[in-house]
Order: sequence, then structure tokens, then C-alpha cells
Amino acid sequence: VNYWRGGSFYGAGPSATTYVRGVREKNWSNTQLYCTQLESGSRAIASREVLAPLARAGETAAFGLRMTVGWPFEQFRRVTGYDLPG
Repeated sequence: VNYWRGGSFYGAGPSATTYVRGVREKNWSNTQLYCTQLESGSRAIASREVLAPLARAGETAAFGLRMTVGWPFEQFRRVTGYDLPG
């Protein structure tokens, strides 16, 4: 639910995604490569993306639509800094 509301989250394991402070990181999906990276002391990150605030607001709006309670405008504004047209 935190993910759908635009909050930060950590992912663990192959193919997992983390999103913290505007940066999304995706772990390697290949389990062997993932484990090799960890065993060598490296982080097993396959990709890293810094999301622009407007792009993140768009994702947050889209994922928020999956919630049965919808998106209260004030909550969306507080999380993203953008207004939803009402």
C-alpha cells in the first residue's frame, strides 16, 4: 500500500526494486549474478534511475487509482507537491 501511495520502500532479493528519496534501483533478476555480486561485497543493483518529481507524481497518481478509497486531493498534494485536477 505504501508503494501505491508514493512512499519510500526497500526491496530485497533478485528482481526487487527499491525507491528512496527520488531514486529507484532494481536488483539483478538473474539469481546467480545477484548472489555473485553480494558474495563479492558489491550491491546487486542492475539499474538506477533518478525520477523527476513530475514523473513520480504521474506514477503515484496512476498507482493510487488501484486503491478502493481513491486519492484524497490533499494527501496527493502532500506526497507529490502537485495538485490533481478536480
